[in-house]
Amino acid sequence: MTLASSTAHRRAAARVPVAAPAPAPMQVGGILRAEQDRFWVDPGPGAEAVPLQRAASCLLVPRPGDTVGWIAAPADRPAGAAAGWIVFVLAHAPAAAPAPALLRFEGDMRLEVAGRWQAEMAALQVQAAEAALQLGEVRVGFRTLRAVGQLLQSTVNSTRWVGEEFCAVVQRWFQQGQSHHRHTEGLDQVQAGTLQLQAETLARIEAPTVLTDGAGLVKTRGAQIHFG
Repeated sequence: MTLASSTAHRRAAARVPVAAPAPAPMQVGGILRAEQDRFWVDPGPGAEAVPLQRAASCLLVPRPGDTVGWIAAPADRPAGAAAGWIVFVLAHAPAAAPAPALLRFEGDMRLEVAGRWQAEMAALQVQAAEAALQLGEVRVGFRTLRAVGQLLQSTVNSTRWVGEEFCAVVQRWFQQGQSHHRHTEGLDQVQAGTLQLQAETLARIEAPTVLTDGAGLVKTRGAQIHFG
């Protein structure tokens, strides 16, 4: 072989593409047991259980007895690492007492929807240590609303209530404002153990008929008293 032919042979060999390692085949197995973030899967007859962890895309947490699809990790994985990843859950195992499915994501999560997001469900239960909402306009329609808490604080520019009946039962009621206007078409009745009205400049009662009735004592006191 001449020098030229040897050089050409080496160049041709260099141009031969190196085959990429074949991807790990997808396997199917059943979950034998689960401990925290590790799941032991039955790979088949005569083989030992394989410890796996959920892939980042597998948000549904498998349970013992579930059938899952998984792939094996590379042979050069770090010591103590799982032998593979659970990619998805194919089927849940039948249970005497059905348990709710669990979606879990480790760390923070953010959901972005370019269009409208609509959810329909039979019941909704949310539990969180803290919640914050920032919305432009809110419309809420409900048949019955019940709220139980220790403190309700609201700061708004304007509040309007329109309804057939308003009832408040409290131990103490405080109101403070620069001006107060109340209009009642029918009866405006106040029942109190002691009723005290105090004004800095003028207190006026005007009506076609004014009745003042005191079973024990009626007293009027002032520097000047005018009748008629």
